[in-house]
Amino acid sequence: MKSRCILIFLGSAVPRGDEVLQLGNLVLPNFTCEAKPFKRYVEIGRVAMVNYGKEYGRLVVIVDVVDQNRALVDAPDMVRGQMNFKRLVLTDIKIDIPRLPKKKSLIAAMEAADVKNKWENSSWGRKLIVQKRRAALTDFDRFKVMLAKIKRAGLIRRELSKLQKESAA
Repeated sequence: MKSRCILIFLGSAVPRGDEVLQLGNLVLPNFTCEAKPFKRYVEIGRVAMVNYGKEYGRLVVIVDVVDQNRALVDAPDMVRGQMNFKRLVLTDIKIDIPRLPKKKSLIAAMEAADVKNKWENSSWGRKLIVQKRRAALTDFDRFKVMLAKIKRAGLIRRELSKLQKESAA
């Protein structure tokens, strides 16, 4: 499905090769853009992260869709229960499971799909791990991090000045 996109260019720069739409003194290039469909769908086996409540930050798997607002979710270390879609954020990870699997087969499918490793290696998962690590730092740990940053910046500045002196000479 193609949709029309109109971009306004300020100045005299107009892309070549495309149609140009003129409205009085205003020149508008006329582009066609590909409409991008969603990549993550609510489906059985979709791994989601809980973004609100006591289960915050936990990875869960959708095992059944109750209605348009709720899903039945399960994880190896939690009791199966209903959760509102507003409390879930869908991930790119999907595992192949039947509808309403037993806990043992769900755990086996998650291990076979290597969900935990995929999540920890994703940029989203790494960012959350760093956030948790930073939140757990003590005042003294934050002080040590500050000193390490100052030391690192000094080393970088010294090396950069050496390179600039060599290139100038």
